[in-house]
Amino acid sequence: MEGNINQQLLGEVTVADQVSFKDKLWSETKKLWILATPAICTRVSTYGLYVITQAFVGHIGYTELAAYSFVYTVILRFANGILLGMSSALGTLCGQSYGAKQYHMLGVYLQRSWIVMFVASIFLLPLFIFTTPILKLLGQSDSMAYIGGEVGRWLISTLFAFIVSFTCQMYLQSQSKNMIITYLAAVTIVIHIFLSWLLTLKYKLGISGAMLSTVFAFWIPNIGQLIYVMCGGCRDTWKGFSLLAFKDLWCCFECARTVWFTGDFFGVITCRFCNLGEFMGRSVVFSFQMMEAPTAKGEKRAMDSTEDVTERSSYFLCINRLHHREGVRLKNDTGGCSSHEQE
Repeated sequence: MEGNINQQLLGEVTVADQVSFKDKLWSETKKLWILATPAICTRVSTYGLYVITQAFVGHIGYTELAAYSFVYTVILRFANGILLGMSSALGTLCGQSYGAKQYHMLGVYLQRSWIVMFVASIFLLPLFIFTTPILKLLGQSDSMAYIGGEVGRWLISTLFAFIVSFTCQMYLQSQSKNMIITYLAAVTIVIHIFLSWLLTLKYKLGISGAMLSTVFAFWIPNIGQLIYVMCGGCRDTWKGFSLLAFKDLWCCFECARTVWFTGDFFGVITCRFCNLGEFMGRSVVFSFQMMEAPTAKGEKRAMDSTEDVTERSSYFLCINRLHHREGVRLKNDTGGCSSHEQE
């Protein structure tokens, strides 16, 4: 190639092309808050449902307040941590499929997660059915144990509401469709306050009225999200119900189990009774995903060659098996990359 060796190949940078650090910081901050604000509002709204219910239960009596607080803190939060940890795997799978332009697989993964988390919820049901004996075993009074058993039976519907809520949020957030979640959360707070006042204070329905309002508050956004997903809000990623949802369920379960175990198990065991378990679990899951984030570039490597990796990479082994037939290219920390033709 002829020419001066000192010639600038990219051309000169003009003053107009230079952006100050302040402008860059402001631009990135705006982008961050555009994505983070809906998620923050959703989390605050979800936690606000518990606080509002607890406030109205406090008007009923001290025993009712103690029973609701105990069942919510110990039993419901334990189930919440397990299901939320399992749904984190769906966020990873949907994000990778969306980035690889395998849009149809997002709907399939969503349906698979419904099946896997429904089975997991069945195993959690005894905690809510036998709440009264559990509270008595823990040394609580008979009156508190009886009211706690009533609260536990009401929260069974909330347990299954977690399945739709967590999975639809992960599914929509992977496509940057966050505002619909925020709108539904805001409407739910208003409805919950009104129903709690109407059923608890005005009509004096007691603990049943407060819990009935809570059930409505959890299912209203779920119904709204399902309508949005299935009625045209996600045309590229939702292609209707498919029999593929029943395929490779065991690999999907292994992936969800690994995420929950690494991300929330230790929080459940060590900090659940002081309400720090969820924070620790979310932090570990986030750190794990950031450190092990897969990329779409790298050398080709056969799937079988990854079987000798260490235990800490088993999470991405599960994902590799799930993507084996969809042609999604993944790379874990061992430097390997898998690429398969879609069947």
